[in-house]
Amino acid sequence: YFIEVLKKGTGNPYFKYALPKLVAIYKYTGDVTDLEKVVAKISPDDYPKSARNQLYYLLGVQLYEQDKLSEAKKMLGQVSEKSDLYTRAAYLIGVIDNKQGKLKSAVRSFSEVAKSNVEAPTLQELEQLDRLRELSVLNIARIYYGIAQYDQAKEYYSQVPRDSVYWAEAQFEGAWTAFMLSDLNFTLGEILTVESPYYADVEFIPEATVLRALTYFNLCEYEDVNRTLLDFEQTYTPIHTELKDVLKTYSSEEGRALADQAYERYFEGKGETV
Repeated sequence: YFIEVLKKGTGNPYFKYALPKLVAIYKYTGDVTDLEKVVAKISPDDYPKSARNQLYYLLGVQLYEQDKLSEAKKMLGQVSEKSDLYTRAAYLIGVIDNKQGKLKSAVRSFSEVAKSNVEAPTLQELEQLDRLRELSVLNIARIYYGIAQYDQAKEYYSQVPRDSVYWAEAQFEGAWTAFMLSDLNFTLGEILTVESPYYADVEFIPEATVLRALTYFNLCEYEDVNRTLLDFEQTYTPIHTELKDVLKTYSSEEGRALADQAYERYFEGKGETV
Protein backbone atom coordinates (compact mmCIF):
# COMPACT_ATOMS: atom_id res chain seq x y z
CA TYR A 1 0.00 0.00 0.00
CA PHE A 2 2.83 2.39 0.78
CA ILE A 3 4.35 1.66 -2.65
CA GLU A 4 1.04 2.47 -4.31
CA VAL A 5 1.10 5.84 -2.56
CA LEU A 6 4.67 6.51 -3.70
CA LYS A 7 3.79 5.67 -7.30
CA LYS A 8 1.52 8.70 -7.32
CA GLY A 9 4.58 10.93 -6.96
CA THR A 10 5.81 13.67 -4.68
CA GLY A 11 2.68 15.73 -5.25
CA ASN A 12 0.64 13.24 -3.26
CA PRO A 13 0.08 14.60 0.28
CA TYR A 14 0.91 11.19 1.82
CA PHE A 15 4.23 10.76 -0.02
CA LYS A 16 6.40 12.10 2.78
CA TYR A 17 4.66 9.78 5.28
CA ALA A 18 4.72 6.60 3.18
CA LEU A 19 8.46 6.58 2.42
CA PRO A 20 9.61 6.54 6.08
CA LYS A 21 7.14 3.69 6.70
CA LEU A 22 8.76 1.68 3.92
CA VAL A 23 12.17 2.36 5.46
CA ALA A 24 10.87 1.14 8.83
CA ILE A 25 9.62 -2.09 7.20
CA TYR A 26 13.00 -2.57 5.50
CA LYS A 27 14.83 -2.15 8.81
CA TYR A 28 12.50 -4.64 10.49
CA THR A 29 12.53 -7.34 7.78
CA GLY A 30 15.95 -6.80 6.21
CA ASP A 31 14.25 -7.16 2.79
CA VAL A 32 15.33 -4.22 0.67
CA THR A 33 13.84 -5.38 -2.66
CA ASP A 34 10.80 -3.08 -2.85
CA LEU A 35 12.59 -0.12 -1.35
CA GLU A 36 15.42 -0.41 -3.92
CA LYS A 37 12.90 -0.13 -6.76
CA VAL A 38 11.40 2.97 -5.20
CA VAL A 39 14.69 4.70 -4.39
CA ALA A 40 15.88 4.41 -7.99
CA LYS A 41 12.92 6.54 -9.14
CA ILE A 42 12.96 9.27 -6.52
CA SER A 43 15.23 12.31 -6.52
CA PRO A 44 17.33 12.64 -3.35
CA ASP A 45 15.96 16.19 -3.07
CA ASP A 46 12.54 14.67 -2.35
CA TYR A 47 13.69 12.40 0.49
CA PRO A 48 11.69 13.08 3.68
CA LYS A 49 13.95 14.20 6.53
CA SER A 50 13.04 11.24 8.75
CA ALA A 51 14.18 8.71 6.13
CA ARG A 52 16.97 10.68 4.46
CA ASN A 53 19.98 8.85 5.91
CA GLN A 54 18.65 5.39 5.07
CA LEU A 55 17.81 6.46 1.52
CA TYR A 56 21.17 8.16 0.93
CA TYR A 57 22.89 4.99 2.10
CA LEU A 58 20.69 2.71 0.01
CA LEU A 59 21.16 4.82 -3.13
CA GLY A 60 24.93 4.91 -2.46
CA VAL A 61 25.03 1.11 -2.29
CA GLN A 62 23.04 0.87 -5.53
CA LEU A 63 25.40 3.24 -7.34
CA TYR A 64 28.42 1.34 -5.96
CA GLU A 65 27.04 -1.95 -7.30
CA GLN A 66 26.60 -0.24 -10.68
CA ASP A 67 30.29 0.76 -10.52
CA LYS A 68 29.37 4.47 -10.41
CA LEU A 69 31.95 5.07 -7.72
CA SER A 70 32.11 8.88 -7.61
CA GLU A 71 28.31 9.20 -7.50
CA ALA A 72 28.12 6.49 -4.85
CA LYS A 73 30.70 8.27 -2.70
CA LYS A 74 28.76 11.52 -2.97
CA MET A 75 25.56 9.86 -1.73
CA LEU A 76 27.28 7.92 1.06
CA GLY A 77 29.02 11.11 2.17
CA GLN A 78 25.63 12.67 2.92
CA VAL A 79 24.78 10.11 5.60
CA SER A 80 24.79 11.98 8.91
CA GLU A 81 27.43 11.20 11.53
CA LYS A 82 24.56 10.75 13.99
CA SER A 83 22.98 8.00 11.89
CA ASP A 84 23.39 4.32 12.78
CA LEU A 85 24.35 3.83 9.11
CA TYR A 86 27.27 6.25 9.25
CA THR A 87 29.85 3.54 10.05
CA ARG A 88 28.69 1.41 7.12
CA ALA A 89 28.78 4.42 4.81
CA ALA A 90 32.30 5.34 5.98
CA TYR A 91 33.47 1.78 5.31
CA LEU A 92 32.12 1.83 1.74
CA ILE A 93 33.72 5.23 1.15
CA GLY A 94 37.02 3.66 2.18
CA VAL A 95 36.47 0.83 -0.30
CA ILE A 96 35.71 3.35 -3.06
CA ASP A 97 38.79 5.45 -2.25
CA ASN A 98 40.92 2.31 -2.35
CA LYS A 99 39.50 1.32 -5.73
CA GLN A 100 40.19 4.82 -7.04
CA GLY A 101 43.79 4.72 -5.80
CA LYS A 102 43.21 7.37 -3.11
CA LEU A 103 45.06 5.34 -0.50
CA LYS A 104 45.53 8.03 2.17
CA SER A 105 41.82 8.81 2.10
CA ALA A 106 41.01 5.10 2.23
CA VAL A 107 43.21 4.62 5.31
CA ARG A 108 41.49 7.59 6.99
CA SER A 109 38.04 6.14 6.34
CA PHE A 110 38.99 2.64 7.48
CA SER A 111 40.70 4.06 10.58
CA GLU A 112 37.54 5.97 11.46
CA VAL A 113 35.49 2.77 11.18
CA ALA A 114 38.03 0.72 13.14
CA LYS A 115 37.97 3.22 16.02
CA SER A 116 34.21 3.74 16.05
CA ASN A 117 32.32 2.70 19.16
CA VAL A 118 28.81 2.93 17.75
CA GLU A 119 26.23 0.93 19.67
CA ALA A 120 23.78 -1.27 17.79
CA PRO A 121 20.14 -1.92 18.74
CA THR A 122 20.36 -5.68 18.14
CA LEU A 123 22.99 -8.38 18.68
CA GLN A 124 22.97 -9.17 14.94
CA GLU A 125 23.72 -5.55 14.00
CA LEU A 126 26.43 -5.41 16.66
CA GLU A 127 28.11 -8.47 15.12
CA GLN A 128 27.92 -6.83 11.68
CA LEU A 129 29.52 -3.65 12.99
CA ASP A 130 32.26 -5.66 14.72
CA ARG A 131 33.03 -7.38 11.42
CA LEU A 132 33.22 -4.02 9.65
CA ARG A 133 35.69 -2.80 12.27
CA GLU A 134 37.80 -5.94 11.87
CA LEU A 135 37.68 -5.71 8.06
CA SER A 136 38.75 -2.09 8.26
CA VAL A 137 41.89 -3.06 10.18
CA LEU A 138 42.55 -5.83 7.66
CA ASN A 139 42.09 -3.43 4.74
CA ILE A 140 44.54 -0.92 6.20
CA ALA A 141 47.09 -3.73 6.52
CA ARG A 142 46.49 -4.71 2.89
CA ILE A 143 46.96 -1.14 1.69
CA TYR A 144 50.32 -0.87 3.46
CA TYR A 145 51.33 -4.29 2.13
CA GLY A 146 50.40 -3.19 -1.39
CA ILE A 147 52.75 -0.19 -1.20
CA ALA A 148 55.54 -2.31 0.36
CA GLN A 149 55.36 -0.65 3.80
CA TYR A 150 55.66 -4.05 5.44
CA ASP A 151 56.41 -2.92 9.00
CA GLN A 152 53.16 -0.98 9.16
CA ALA A 153 51.27 -3.80 7.43
CA LYS A 154 52.56 -6.26 10.04
CA GLU A 155 51.44 -3.96 12.84
CA TYR A 156 47.87 -3.79 11.51
CA TYR A 157 47.62 -7.51 10.74
CA SER A 158 48.49 -8.15 14.40
CA GLN A 159 45.55 -5.96 15.49
CA VAL A 160 42.89 -8.28 14.05
CA PRO A 161 41.31 -9.88 17.16
CA ARG A 162 41.97 -13.56 17.83
CA ASP A 163 38.22 -14.27 18.02
CA SER A 164 37.56 -12.62 14.64
CA VAL A 165 36.27 -14.69 11.72
CA TYR A 166 39.06 -13.02 9.72
CA TRP A 167 41.85 -14.01 12.10
CA ALA A 168 43.16 -17.00 10.09
CA GLU A 169 43.15 -14.84 6.95
CA ALA A 170 45.03 -12.10 8.80
CA GLN A 171 47.55 -14.68 10.04
CA PHE A 172 48.16 -15.92 6.49
CA GLU A 173 48.58 -12.43 5.05
CA GLY A 174 50.70 -11.49 8.05
CA ALA A 175 52.91 -14.49 7.26
CA TRP A 176 53.50 -13.06 3.78
CA THR A 177 54.38 -9.72 5.36
CA ALA A 178 56.94 -11.39 7.63
CA PHE A 179 58.31 -13.25 4.60
CA MET A 180 58.84 -9.95 2.78
CA LEU A 181 60.65 -8.68 5.88
CA SER A 182 62.84 -11.82 5.87
CA ASP A 183 61.50 -12.78 9.30
CA LEU A 184 61.28 -16.41 8.22
CA ASN A 185 60.83 -18.04 11.63
CA PHE A 186 57.86 -15.77 12.30
CA THR A 187 56.49 -16.71 8.86
CA LEU A 188 56.63 -20.42 9.71
CA GLY A 189 54.93 -19.76 13.04
CA GLU A 190 52.03 -17.96 11.38
CA ILE A 191 51.66 -20.72 8.77
CA LEU A 192 51.63 -23.34 11.52
CA THR A 193 48.63 -21.56 13.04
CA VAL A 194 46.79 -21.29 9.72
CA GLU A 195 47.35 -24.97 8.92
CA SER A 196 46.37 -26.20 12.39
CA PRO A 197 43.38 -28.60 12.59
CA TYR A 198 41.33 -25.88 14.29
CA TYR A 199 41.36 -23.70 11.16
CA ALA A 200 41.69 -26.47 8.55
CA ASP A 201 38.01 -27.33 9.04
CA VAL A 202 36.74 -23.80 8.42
CA GLU A 203 39.33 -22.16 6.16
CA PHE A 204 40.58 -23.15 2.71
CA ILE A 205 44.02 -21.54 2.26
CA PRO A 206 46.13 -23.95 0.18
CA GLU A 207 48.53 -21.11 -0.65
CA ALA A 208 49.81 -21.37 2.92
CA THR A 209 51.56 -24.59 1.91
CA VAL A 210 53.20 -22.82 -1.03
CA LEU A 211 54.42 -20.05 1.28
CA ARG A 212 55.82 -22.69 3.65
CA ALA A 213 57.77 -24.22 0.75
CA LEU A 214 59.11 -20.79 -0.25
CA THR A 215 60.18 -20.13 3.33
CA TYR A 216 62.03 -23.46 3.57
CA PHE A 217 63.69 -22.63 0.24
CA ASN A 218 64.96 -19.32 1.61
CA LEU A 219 66.24 -21.17 4.67
CA CYS A 220 68.05 -23.61 2.31
CA GLU A 221 66.04 -26.51 3.78
CA TYR A 222 65.69 -28.19 0.39
CA GLU A 223 64.49 -31.58 1.65
CA ASP A 224 61.64 -29.81 3.47
CA VAL A 225 60.85 -27.89 0.27
CA ASN A 226 60.62 -31.09 -1.72
CA ARG A 227 58.48 -32.86 0.88
CA THR A 228 56.14 -29.87 1.21
CA LEU A 229 55.58 -29.60 -2.54
CA LEU A 230 54.95 -33.34 -2.88
CA ASP A 231 52.39 -33.14 -0.05
CA PHE A 232 50.78 -30.19 -1.82
CA GLU A 233 50.44 -32.15 -5.06
CA GLN A 234 49.11 -35.20 -3.27
CA THR A 235 46.48 -33.16 -1.44
CA TYR A 236 45.33 -30.73 -4.09
CA THR A 237 45.78 -32.52 -7.44
CA PRO A 238 42.67 -34.71 -6.82
CA ILE A 239 40.69 -31.60 -5.87
CA HIS A 240 41.89 -29.76 -8.97
CA THR A 241 41.04 -32.73 -11.19
CA GLU A 242 37.55 -32.98 -9.74
CA LEU A 243 36.93 -29.26 -10.14
CA LYS A 244 37.88 -29.46 -13.82
CA ASP A 245 35.47 -32.38 -14.25
CA VAL A 246 32.71 -30.44 -12.50
CA LEU A 247 33.21 -27.46 -14.80
CA LYS A 248 33.17 -29.74 -17.81
CA THR A 249 29.92 -31.33 -16.62
CA TYR A 250 28.18 -27.96 -16.52
CA SER A 251 29.84 -26.35 -19.56
CA SER A 252 27.36 -27.60 -22.18
CA GLU A 253 24.02 -25.94 -22.81
CA GLU A 254 22.23 -28.83 -21.07
CA GLY A 255 24.71 -28.68 -18.19
CA ARG A 256 24.24 -24.94 -17.67
CA ALA A 257 20.52 -25.56 -17.22
CA LEU A 258 21.37 -27.79 -14.24
CA ALA A 259 24.10 -25.55 -12.81
CA ASP A 260 21.86 -24.33 -9.98
CA GLN A 261 21.91 -27.90 -8.61
CA ALA A 262 25.71 -28.14 -8.47
CA TYR A 263 26.03 -27.01 -4.86
CA GLU A 264 23.44 -29.50 -3.61
CA ARG A 265 25.01 -32.28 -5.63
CA TYR A 266 28.48 -31.86 -4.16
CA PHE A 267 27.99 -30.35 -0.73
CA GLU A 268 24.67 -31.57 0.65
CA GLY A 269 25.33 -35.28 0.65
CA LYS A 270 23.89 -36.08 -2.75
CA GLY A 271 27.18 -36.85 -4.49
CA GLU A 272 30.69 -38.12 -3.95
CA THR A 273 33.58 -35.66 -3.65
CA VAL A 274 37.25 -35.78 -2.68
